[in-house]
Amino acid sequence: MNRGKRKLIDRKFFINVLLIGGMVVAFFLFCGFAGISNLLSEQRIASGVLVDGINVSGMTKEKAKAVVADKLQKKLSGQRITLCYMDEQLELSAADLGLSYDIAGVIDEAYQYNKMETDTTEQRFNKTAYLSRGVNFQPELVLDESRLREKLRQYAKERVINPVNAVAVFDAETETFSYTPEQDGIRINIDKLMYDVKAALTSGENAVVQVTGEPAPADITVSDLKKNTVLVSTFETTAVYNPSRNVNISLIAAAVNGIEIKPGETLSINGLVGQRTTEKGYMPASAISDGILVDEVGGGICQLAGTLYNAALLADLEIVERHRHTWPSDYLPVGQDSTLTWDTKDLKIKNPKNYSFFISAKFQDQKVTVKIYGQPLPEGVTIKVQNNIIKEYPPGKTEVRYTNNLPAGKTQTVRNAHNGYKVEVYRIYYKNGIEIDREKISTDNYPALNKIVLKGRSTSQDK
Repeated sequence: MNRGKRKLIDRKFFINVLLIGGMVVAFFLFCGFAGISNLLSEQRIASGVLVDGINVSGMTKEKAKAVVADKLQKKLSGQRITLCYMDEQLELSAADLGLSYDIAGVIDEAYQYNKMETDTTEQRFNKTAYLSRGVNFQPELVLDESRLREKLRQYAKERVINPVNAVAVFDAETETFSYTPEQDGIRINIDKLMYDVKAALTSGENAVVQVTGEPAPADITVSDLKKNTVLVSTFETTAVYNPSRNVNISLIAAAVNGIEIKPGETLSINGLVGQRTTEKGYMPASAISDGILVDEVGGGICQLAGTLYNAALLADLEIVERHRHTWPSDYLPVGQDSTLTWDTKDLKIKNPKNYSFFISAKFQDQKVTVKIYGQPLPEGVTIKVQNNIIKEYPPGKTEVRYTNNLPAGKTQTVRNAHNGYKVEVYRIYYKNGIEIDREKISTDNYPALNKIVLKGRSTSQDK
């Protein structure tokens, strides 16, 4: 009996142990599954969360981004702005406007809702309550202003009507001017258009912007030109009479006559006239070559160059390039001449002013006259060109050179003696007769030159 009783107690104890063990295992299994479930739920957006009315409850961030991006893209496709200018209308899409939604930002915000570690218990409770009614997150509409500005800049550029400046036309024969009137243009103010478009974007999906043009006045008017096409300087030299030389001076004067030098431009005489050739009508005449006076095609044109050079100095133009002769010219003060040699020595004059200069060049009655019209000197200002001879050198003895090209004993002078000089040239500015500035233009050294005489070789000299 007692033995049967003990067996029964042992069996009950064993069953109880099994039951308790099973309950413990079940409890831990339950807790484990609950933990995994909570972990999985922590990686998803909370239930009751919406983005722009789109239910993203229980979605992963990647899934929510894909769903929201698809629907917001369709929403963006309906965003339009219509620009109305004169009789033209142009519709700009969201892409044209540089519009996009910050989808990544709003999904991150939705995902973090009710997951903030800093939330208090009360905050979590309240958020949970809100979720039961639905929490809607609104994406931010982002405007790429640089892209929009570039689009509007191109729009405005295609519709601009540029102003046209007044034009001065110089009649070189009468030395008078006629003028073509200016024409104002129309431009679109980009800053104002940007402001109007941005304001329209906040008013609705399909807003209309009225674009207005603004007057764009011309930079140069007829009134401006009349004040800046006045006679600024005149310079005159006298040429010795020589028929061939006269022809050459006339040709180069005609080439220069009426030339306009625009602001910032440089006039090159060699570039303008080109090589002096008989095909162009130039004739052989006396010119300095290798220190000797010889007949050369185009001889005499340097007189026009020297006259123009001095007129340009008086007009306050910039001398870019200028070369002296081998010896000073008879028709100009020492140091104020200018020689030309094709493709090596040039006279270049630059216009540093704001308005064009016009040249009148005439050769009449052996007078070479150059006048320059353009922007006047400041009120009360005058210019004087002054040469200062620093030193003078006397020539040496006469050189006799024998030649077979002359009869025996006959002589021919091919170069007269010339003194040498060191000379400085200044451009001096006066205001109401008082010197206010001076500019050194050049320092030249003319070598002293001996007289050269050719003499026909005799028979005895040949031996």
